[in-house]
Amino acid sequence: MKKRLAMILALVIVASLALVGCGKGGSDKEALVGKWYGDIDITDMVNKEFMKGLGEDAKGLEGFKDLKMGISLEMREDGTYTLAMDEASVNAFMESAKVQTKEIMIAFMEKQLKDMGVEMSAEEAMKAAGISIDDMIDELFGAGGMDISDMVETMEGEYMIKDGKIHFGDGINKPEKVIPNPYKLAGSKLTIEADKVSETDSSLDFMFPLVLEKVK
Repeated sequence: MKKRLAMILALVIVASLALVGCGKGGSDKEALVGKWYGDIDITDMVNKEFMKGLGEDAKGLEGFKDLKMGISLEMREDGTYTLAMDEASVNAFMESAKVQTKEIMIAFMEKQLKDMGVEMSAEEAMKAAGISIDDMIDELFGAGGMDISDMVETMEGEYMIKDGKIHFGDGINKPEKVIPNPYKLAGSKLTIEADKVSETDSSLDFMFPLVLEKVK
């Protein structure tokens, strides 16, 4: 489970490199310059991966709810940008995921005990086995587990608007070498759609469309 949860956060960071796109050509650059903020809802993805890790016995269990992380994008007039996960929202995500993981694991164990005909609570069973649910959760999310400092990264580079789309360089590749994304700009709302590669990659479904609001 530790590897699955770490993979989910890492995928958010990696997929963020291909986040952004443009719409109506160079005339939109002025409107796009500024700071944007939005949320990435990864509830469905976490449920899918976590429940997969628990196996068939997890069927019927209530999963995670309202797991979101914030992402900010700043586009500057000089053609550079900064893209970053919001650390406060990632911390909130981790705390919520920790609490909900404990609740789901207790429900999972009690379901297994019931299926085996054992009249005992999950806490009683674990205490009898010399195991602490709190220690398990702390190990998963604490030291030696998932380090959010590795997940909260800032990415910077150059962007280029061409043919109604925007290309974001990833620090290694120049803007003209990356695949651009389309977008819809309506007032202070920027809706970013998947690029041609992401459209065929179901693992990135949780990323798109991404809705950002301009920060005043």
